Amino acid sequence: MARLTTQALVNELVRNGQRDHEKAEAVKKRRNAVEALRVAVVNHPDEETRHFCAELLREANETTAVPELIEALRDRSPHVRFDALSALSRILKTDVGWWLGVEAYQDSPGRIHRRVAEWWKRNERYVWW
Repeated sequence: MARLTTQALVNELVRNGQRDHEKAEAVKKRRNAVEALRVAVVNHPDEETRHFCAELLREANETTAVPELIEALRDRSPHVRFDALSALSRILKTDVGWWLGVEAYQDSPGRIHRRVAEWWKRNERYVWW
């Protein structure tokens, strides 16, 4: 059996609405896992896969994922937005939603994205990469 690329593994994280935790573990072991998850959290056509990718990016705790997580705040799914906010809070070590007065399940995607993107533009230089 051929070894799947990291992106192919990410594409198989969710099948028929069910998460494949073995594939998630395999993704996490890959050198380019964060890059593949960053692409998928914004671009994958399946909502549950985007949701799972946001959770995995929270676990990865990598500042390089911040731009894509901010973009994921525009997602039509409140679950994706919630986990993107959660990931940003962990990575940036501050409760982003609380500080900016945004709520993933109540506020519009545009409002959430706008508030966080503006805050990030002002504060990115203070984050230690």
